[in-house]
Amino acid sequence: MSPIEEESDPRPGIRAVLVTGFCAGNVCGMLYALLSGHLFEAWWSDPYALLALAGSMLCVGVMGTMVGALVGLSSRLLFHGTGVSESWWPPVVLSAIASGLLGICVAGFLVGALFESTK
Repeated sequence: MSPIEEESDPRPGIRAVLVTGFCAGNVCGMLYALLSGHLFEAWWSDPYALLALAGSMLCVGVMGTMVGALVGLSSRLLFHGTGVSESWWPPVVLSAIASGLLGICVAGFLVGALFESTK
């Protein structure tokens, strides 16, 4: 590969957007569940809770990847031609923010639906 092709290769940036989208939603969701005190509660009371946790982490990760990729790569296209689009950092950060917000929303819904008692 020539030096020009190595510099313009978009694969590492796209890969970073996708991995960040997958991980940020899971980390933010787990942090929300940990801070609310419900992260380890279900593991002791229900034997299938670990399976449900793994399934919801996979679901949040895939949804975070899709939403993060949409936001991050769309921002790359939106800012094309400006100085912001020269680097892959803004799409990666926007992907992490979008995926993290999605992870917090899903974790908040699951904590509210599974652990809060109805009065």
